[in-house]
Amino acid sequence: MTSLFIHHLDSDTLAIRVPLHLSLMEAEELDQCCGQLFQHLTPPRCILLDFHETLFLDGSGVGALMALHQTAQQAQVSLVALDVHPQ
Repeated sequence: MTSLFIHHLDSDTLAIRVPLHLSLMEAEELDQCCGQLFQHLTPPRCILLDFHETLFLDGSGVGALMALHQTAQQAQVSLVALDVHPQ
């Protein structure tokens, strides 16, 4: 598995560097990682998704992002996408 780089900026904010490719294998890792985050009693208030290195996103990646968005919304966690390429 490709490992996501996850960094706690402070107690309320978590940054996730999205890998070069967000396809099936990486999407599964993102799902697992974020699922664990939301199982905590106090998830972060904000998750920053850094796409500055991401060049490829397939349907699995889009699905993982949609699921993350829905889960974050239900938990009242802000989800912010940074440096998204226009492609």
